[in-house]
Amino acid sequence: MWVGRISFGIYSFHWPLLCSIGSLAILWLSVVIELRTAMLIACGITVLCTILISYGFNNTFEKWSAQMIKKIECQLERWCLKLYSRRVEKRFD
Repeated sequence: MWVGRISFGIYSFHWPLLCSIGSLAILWLSVVIELRTAMLIACGITVLCTILISYGFNNTFEKWSAQMIKKIECQLERWCLKLYSRRVEKRFD
């Protein structure tokens, strides 16, 4: 599921974006149009920005960190196997 892949970004970024971009949009739009309409448009802008930033976060940092974790995991596995094989060799010597 697409939303599931970006869910951490949505969780992480929705509140800061709501407080910054959403509030700024309400302030700017309420001068020109009715407050209720300005709030609805600001919510739409905030949702759109949250989805875009979450998608970008998923495609950059989350994928990169998953690759790094796999590399680290492989290195640890090799290290543990070497350590274990040395201990076994010492037992039989």
